[in-house]
Amino acid sequence: MEEKVLKLLKNAETLEASKSNFLSLFQEISDIFRPVKNDITSKKTAGDKSVFDYIFDSYPILAVETFASILSGVLTNKSSRWFEIKAVDDEINENQEVGEWLSKTTDVMWSKMYNSQSRFEQSILEAFKDIGGFGTAATMTEEGRDFDLNYVTHHIKNYLISENQEGKIDCVVIKADFTAMQAVQKWGDDNHKTIKEIAKNRPHEKFLFQLHIYPRENRDLNKIDIANKKFEGVWLDVANKMIVEELGWDSFPLAVGRSEKSTDELYGTSRAMIALPDARQLNIMQKQYNESVELTLKPPMIVNADFDGRINLSPMALNKAKSNSMSSGRSAIEPIKLIGQLNYTLELIQEKKKSIQEIFFLDKLKIFDNPNATATQVLELRAEGFRIMSSVATSIQEYLDSILDRTFDILFRKSFAVNDLDGGNSSYSLLPEAVFPELPDLMKQAPELKITFINPINQSQQITELNSLDVILQTVSNISQLNPNAMDVVNFDEILRKKANILTVDPKIINDDKTVADIRQQRQQMQDQQMAIQNEQNKAIAAKDYKQAGVDINE
Repeated sequence: MEEKVLKLLKNAETLEASKSNFLSLFQEISDIFRPVKNDITSKKTAGDKSVFDYIFDSYPILAVETFASILSGVLTNKSSRWFEIKAVDDEINENQEVGEWLSKTTDVMWSKMYNSQSRFEQSILEAFKDIGGFGTAATMTEEGRDFDLNYVTHHIKNYLISENQEGKIDCVVIKADFTAMQAVQKWGDDNHKTIKEIAKNRPHEKFLFQLHIYPRENRDLNKIDIANKKFEGVWLDVANKMIVEELGWDSFPLAVGRSEKSTDELYGTSRAMIALPDARQLNIMQKQYNESVELTLKPPMIVNADFDGRINLSPMALNKAKSNSMSSGRSAIEPIKLIGQLNYTLELIQEKKKSIQEIFFLDKLKIFDNPNATATQVLELRAEGFRIMSSVATSIQEYLDSILDRTFDILFRKSFAVNDLDGGNSSYSLLPEAVFPELPDLMKQAPELKITFINPINQSQQITELNSLDVILQTVSNISQLNPNAMDVVNFDEILRKKANILTVDPKIINDDKTVADIRQQRQQMQDQQMAIQNEQNKAIAAKDYKQAGVDINE
């Protein structure tokens, strides 16, 4: 156990060293773009807002805030479904019962994520701000104490990351300061005796703990206890070099998002880093401009006469001079004329703001300013925003996929018990506290599902396809009036299914192929029966007519 602790602490030191070169940059970024997080290398007490005393233009802060809001609108727009749950086997998706289950499950997952108690919206917006400011964000997805889900985006200073050979984040260290009292509340007697003793006399004294998350090397696939989960977690008491808690997860609990980065670096390159030179100059020039304006409005004065008492420069004040020794044409008090053009400074300030605006794509994303956009227009705007921000947006998809996978894993395991693990086979039964509906019979044995982020460009292309289908239907309708045989060219069933799929219509509304075939068969049988009855009636009427006419139909 001691060897394991030392190994983990050594790993944390190595990751800390690899991050050290970024810390001073993160600090400067936070000072200008993210002042609420400006305690990366500098310490500050709770409630200390002195950083704002050194900010003379809030535009960089506004740029990050606006960028994050637009990123949220493009990638996780609440008015449009941006993820879907499907079976890996496309044939299974065609089954109506499966389709209904997938639709209901997606609805449940959506409602759970966007429930205010999950804090998803706050956490995702915070993450997008961090990506805009620091180029990296980390969001923890766990089962909440009072709700099914809980999302927390961690401060950039509080986590360390490491990649595997495929360039994916699979090792994370989260640093946390707990007071002695908090540690005792969380881990009780598992704490070191020193902390338990301090909790009695100095309960608010803080101690550093680390949560290490990494893939488990050895596990029994036939067991589902914490010690055999896919990912291992260990809480370490750093000062006392001891493990206070061991954890396990079936899916990686921390989603790490990074904007574009160089091959050899772990942390992303943010838009704020690119805009930092402009932001520095903007802050300096705005300070100088403010000082210049103040000097223009309240210039230093030359006094050419003696006055009784202190000179009063308040509006409409009267000052009595003792003597007048002024030269001809001079006033008793004159302003010192300063040389300088405020307009030039103001033009430079506007140029720097424009540069920052372009770096954050804000000049091209004014299209999102329309609050009255229709649902179709929203999809088109999202697609256009995705194209404009593709260098950032595409790199964040992995982050969103990770959150979706983790969310689904939590809700699925809360809903279903895994049975019959021996021999590699498994089945699932509904739990009493389930949030998902009962699995269809077709999916009860190891269903392979995928939860995917829906690319806004793909959605926009689908809307274009939907419009094309409407055009072809209208065209066929027009032509069929001249040539009814033209109707035979079109597969109307497939068109309706395609439109329903694009519009994400509830599968319960659309019948599957088997149900449609049964309905048509029943209709055809009824038509055949009606035709047979009609034929019999016609024969009877004809026989009567022949008989009245004296014609023997048997001859």
